[in-house]
Amino acid sequence: MAEPVAVDVVVVGAGTAGLAACRTLAAAGLSVAVVEAELAGGAAAYWADIPLDALRLPGEVLLAAQSVPGAQDAVTTTLDAAATLQWRNSLVHHWQDDAAAATLERAGVQLLRGRARITGPRQVSVARLDGGTEVAEAALAVVLATGSAPEPVGEELHSAGAACWGTREALSAATVPHRLVVAGGGPLAAAIAQAYARLGSRVVLAAPDGLLPGWPAPAVELAAASMRADGIQLWRTTGATKATAGGGSLVVELANGHTVDCDALLVDTPRRPLLAGLGLESLEIPSGPGSPGGLRLDALRLDAHGLVQGTDWLYLAGDAAGAGLRSAGSGSTAPGAAGSNTSGSNTAGSSTAGSNTAAFSSTAAADQGRRAAASILAAAGVEDGRASPARGAAGPALAPRMVYTDPLIAAVGPSLEQARHQGLDPTVLLNRVSSADATPARRAGGHADVFSQLLVDPDTSRLLGATFAGPDAAALAQLAALAITARLPAGALLGAAPPPGD
Repeated sequence: MAEPVAVDVVVVGAGTAGLAACRTLAAAGLSVAVVEAELAGGAAAYWADIPLDALRLPGEVLLAAQSVPGAQDAVTTTLDAAATLQWRNSLVHHWQDDAAAATLERAGVQLLRGRARITGPRQVSVARLDGGTEVAEAALAVVLATGSAPEPVGEELHSAGAACWGTREALSAATVPHRLVVAGGGPLAAAIAQAYARLGSRVVLAAPDGLLPGWPAPAVELAAASMRADGIQLWRTTGATKATAGGGSLVVELANGHTVDCDALLVDTPRRPLLAGLGLESLEIPSGPGSPGGLRLDALRLDAHGLVQGTDWLYLAGDAAGAGLRSAGSGSTAPGAAGSNTSGSNTAGSSTAGSNTAAFSSTAAADQGRRAAASILAAAGVEDGRASPARGAAGPALAPRMVYTDPLIAAVGPSLEQARHQGLDPTVLLNRVSSADATPARRAGGHADVFSQLLVDPDTSRLLGATFAGPDAAALAQLAALAITARLPAGALLGAAPPPGD
């Protein structure tokens, strides 16, 4: 066996959270090694955010152009699906990570390709992809940013074979299916369904809890109206119970007794943190008060920076910590799920287990990676203003979560349900502007109806949370995040942000 790789910090997982930690630590002068079993850049770069943008943006741009007199006659009425897929392939570098690996090298981060297993405090064994084993030893800390994975589909769907997709397969498909059934109504499933409908697929979306469960009804209604306008059939029923392949297509049986012929079936299953197989269970660290040695994965307690309590060296970040899930789920209720703890500590995976209803938040994942790095630097006495633990102290709960349907839906802070669960009784300010009241610039976006919901503390008038739907939803959510972080009254946001429709 070769000599151990000796560094200050070992990061496991070169996705959004892991790369954020690597960059912060390396910029402060620490030596860093990152272990990656797939592609440097992670799911967001190859199987989530970026390919989704590539599939959905052509449809949004075309719709906007078609809604503006003077531009209508200058554009086609249909999308070029083949060109869209080619563009997606170029944006994900044809699923090659040479550029990402080169970026890590320039930053001074050593990339170890293989599967990691913790064999002791600050020690990681790497089963290399090219065979053999090497050991990485960290002088300061190990950061687990291993991401998440969907639960497997049931046995009754296995016969569908390659035509049974998860979100990963849907976003990397080589062709656009003529007929697509989507089993599930979470944010990623909804966004994929709409993107494929605009690329020419005939889409049926079947979900037991309806479209976007847990999100404010007016925002969901806007998304549903837009999806129906794109020809999507929305069925409120338990998803696929059986899929039978034959004759070059699938016959999907739904729980309501309907059968649907299709060419591909997308099953939106809950996601869970990828913590199994990392050797955590063998560590002699108590999982909680009075518990015996040995970590229980469902009871890892984290501080505000992702440090596993009972250790001074092990951190979790991103999906592995239950925050910032991008691919369909993080949180017991959708709008406030990612990192929505308010006590300064969290249970690893508690925001993710068994849910596929929450929205994307790559920002939250990256924030957790930076916060873990900041804590490591502070503990080591390394000064680095860019990574000060005080930076972003409000935490990843204030990273807006996005639902990339058209119209875009964005939320920040707790949902109404979560606020009430926390013992709060917020005042709810609702505003919906219809197409008739929207300005020409808004109508040019194709969907002029917009919606906002603000949750306000009745005692202090401070903004607690907000949800927006419409063309400016992302920008308004960012403003709301700033207002909540600064503990400003809701009136400050209303004064800074134009009312929907202006």
